Amino acid sequence: MAPSVTSSAPVTVTSTDFTTATAPFETFETVPRSDVCNCSGAATATTGNGMFTPGQTGCAAPPLATGQPLGIARTAFTHTGGTGTNSATWNPLTAVNTGLEGIATEMPGHDHPHGDVIA
Repeated sequence: MAPSVTSSAPVTVTSTDFTTATAPFETFETVPRSDVCNCSGAATATTGNGMFTPGQTGCAAPPLATGQPLGIARTAFTHTGGTGTNSATWNPLTAVNTGLEGIATEMPGHDHPHGDVIA
């Protein structure tokens, strides 16, 4: 019998400041990463075994009450206790505080990279 290897994998999400043009940037052309929130939501698919845990749940647009500002790296998903090859896919919700009356959001299903982890 081959030995069993336990796989654990935290996945983080990060951001940079958003800018509208090339340097030098005017203040109004920059959305600081601290004004961008992420909510991982539940996995849409998993393979393998172990426990897959989202960094944030209960995603709803807007407001993004359970999202976390991306001024620092945040946990998107974790995987613990699995053996062999495991994977999870999810559709995160990202919201940007525009400083105006509303919040701009990127809804799952649009053309954007989504979360994937293979542990």
